[in-house]
Amino acid sequence: MYDTRMRSSRLVVGLILGGIVLTILAVGFLVYSHVRVDDFTMKAGQKEVISFLWVVYDEEGGLMTEVLFFEPSRGNLAFLDVPFNTGMLFAELERIDSLDYAYRQRGISYLKKYVESLLGVEMDFVFEISLENLGKVVDLLEGIEVFIPEEISIKEPHRVLLPSGNVRLDGAKARQLVLYAARGKGTPPSDPEATSLRQQFFQSFISSCAQHPLLHHDKVVRLFLSLFSSSMNASSFRHFRDALGNAHLAGIVTQRVLGKISRVEEQDLLIPHFQGDLLRQTVQHLVGLLKEDSALSPIERRVTLQILNGTTVQGLARRTATLFEGFGYEVVSIGNAESDQEEYTRIIDRRGDPERAQNVARIIHCTRVESLMESDPPADITIILGRDFDGRYCKE
Repeated sequence: MYDTRMRSSRLVVGLILGGIVLTILAVGFLVYSHVRVDDFTMKAGQKEVISFLWVVYDEEGGLMTEVLFFEPSRGNLAFLDVPFNTGMLFAELERIDSLDYAYRQRGISYLKKYVESLLGVEMDFVFEISLENLGKVVDLLEGIEVFIPEEISIKEPHRVLLPSGNVRLDGAKARQLVLYAARGKGTPPSDPEATSLRQQFFQSFISSCAQHPLLHHDKVVRLFLSLFSSSMNASSFRHFRDALGNAHLAGIVTQRVLGKISRVEEQDLLIPHFQGDLLRQTVQHLVGLLKEDSALSPIERRVTLQILNGTTVQGLARRTATLFEGFGYEVVSIGNAESDQEEYTRIIDRRGDPERAQNVARIIHCTRVESLMESDPPADITIILGRDFDGRYCKE
């Protein structure tokens, strides 16, 4: 009888202790689940600007690569279109080939590695989606509204006529537009008009993701993410979505890769200017722009430039205009200076804003900055190119 009571007591004590342990574990799990920081929030705490690689593909290869830069605390956004015909030196091949080669041969991880090398920044998150699934996502968002600058007639795979202006696209038409912007124009993917179409589409897509009420339902978020191959889980995406909802979506800054088309082994490859140095500096400039507190539209952010050639070098002003456009400046005028014997390059502030003039000067390492205010200047800043300018920097 005594032994029976002892065993019963030990059993009761064991059950009580087991219950206490289970309660502690349950409470611990609840506390952990509430205080655990998701990857997006953790990245936002580690760095000011977060980078996202978005890739659309079909059975033939890559169609669209967009790099999104997001500064969540200020709500500033920018994105860069990286055409799949961008050329890079592949060390293991000992030759130049396209980013599409990297993607088709090795997949998204290989593409990510080379995009990071090309831009000089780490991609924090990756979103990869097939063209078919992209159409499903667009339908899930109940269509997206895209600005079409000029009427587009698409013949393949089905005939579609897209009028100019704001056009609402369902999933099927969205697929055709992306396919057209990648391969349907009969020009390389880096063609400026094709690039602009992809950028218009991506900007509308991101805005819809930020604003659509359906993406505030957990089941829809899980369905949305299931259509992507992504390094972002549902918890991170919800925080990303909330941050996007507070972003300055009307002031997204867009940029593209500038370079020269070269024929390489029967491919038209876009070779970035100055061995890619200009592109990496452009990205640094873009990231710096997002860290500014002012939430301005692209037009309000943009500084206008007049570029005058003060040398006998033909085409110098035009090539310099391309250089500054890569940094987001708007070149409104190019021409010849009064003299073609200018010894030194000069930067002239026309608006009484010497800081902006200094920013322009730093891009080309110019040390001569002046102010000459006018009531109706041709541009915010005038650049007079001298013989010290080698096409990229001023040499002392």
